[in-house]
Amino acid sequence: MKILLTGASGFLGQGLVPQLLDAGHDLVLPQRAPSNSAQRPQIAPLEAMSVEDWLPFLGGCDAVIHSAAIAHIGPDLPESDYMAVNAHAAGRLAEAASRAGCKRFIFISSIRAQTGPFTPDMQTEASPELPTEAYGHSKLAGEKLVRAAFPAATIFRPPLIVGPQPKANLKALVRIASLPVPLPFAGFRQPQAMVSVSSVVGVIHLALAAPKMTGETFVLADAPAPSVADMIRWIREGQGRSSGLFSAPQSLLSLAFRVFGQSDRFDRLIRKMDVDASKLRASGWVQTQTTADTFRALGRAEKNLKLP
Repeated sequence: MKILLTGASGFLGQGLVPQLLDAGHDLVLPQRAPSNSAQRPQIAPLEAMSVEDWLPFLGGCDAVIHSAAIAHIGPDLPESDYMAVNAHAAGRLAEAASRAGCKRFIFISSIRAQTGPFTPDMQTEASPELPTEAYGHSKLAGEKLVRAAFPAATIFRPPLIVGPQPKANLKALVRIASLPVPLPFAGFRQPQAMVSVSSVVGVIHLALAAPKMTGETFVLADAPAPSVADMIRWIREGQGRSSGLFSAPQSLLSLAFRVFGQSDRFDRLIRKMDVDASKLRASGWVQTQTTADTFRALGRAEKNLKLP
């Protein structure tokens, strides 16, 4: 199968490319930097690409996997920038794929298209679409534009994606877990939905091969959802260490986080996010790596190559 993949150099793309090549797919990997490789044609920034700009790259393609996006940059980025890349650019690529006769369009959206960073309710495909931030609003708008342009698109809404070379909050958590001191997080037991890179790769392989997944939207999550205490314990196990966790009053921890301007991060640690991926499992997806092993692998990687 000939596949155009956006975001090949990103966090997910780096894990996806070798798996797709190993499966025998022919990849078109457009990138913004100049390249001498015919398989890496240069494109303009996503927000500047028109439908007509995309068409030459889609010749002969059977499928498109669109994973490129602006992620959680922060409140200083205007919502219009999120919309330009995560919504309008996605819609134009979907329209181009439809015109080019592609059979599959897979859009990597986010659980944040239907909720904020935490929620008291279990999230499923039937949950109300109530994004709370610019990123989530843009992902939901992108889904609607993709669906309008390519009705048979398969849309995935993953929560936190966990894999090698973590970034942002996950990178910070790995650093904290790697400190050679006991940590006061034993009481942090709320579920924190996540999915491994290997699981996302697995569902993409399934969507490429399964016609019954076309035109559908799926939430995606590994099970069971770990707590922050679980994550730290498993990361340390991967490093060959004991958990070293103890409980401390959350009021004191909240004060410490607030002093360092991290109140939002503390809220995310103590509140839950849980996702039920039963619909996806019923479609044939099987989780091949345990949640514990995903975080143990992070611990081993950090031990062998210290995060910058």
